[in-house]
Amino acid sequence: MLDKVAFEASCVSQSDDGLVVAVFASGRDAAGCDCMVAAGRFTFSTFTRPSASIATRLTQWTPGAP
Repeated sequence: MLDKVAFEASCVSQSDDGLVVAVFASGRDAAGCDCMVAAGRFTFSTFTRPSASIATRLTQWTPGAP
């Protein structure tokens, strides 16, 4: 079991196409040692040049619809 999980996120790169963010989670294990418990790298599209999936969703989006 982990106690006091902390998250750290940093922007690795950015351009007109999007952002790349690195995220790390760390905590203390039962012995009281600090350890990394998870890491991930995420790419986010910007709306100046949305990805194909975002562009498709925007064309299908109806504001105010449930």
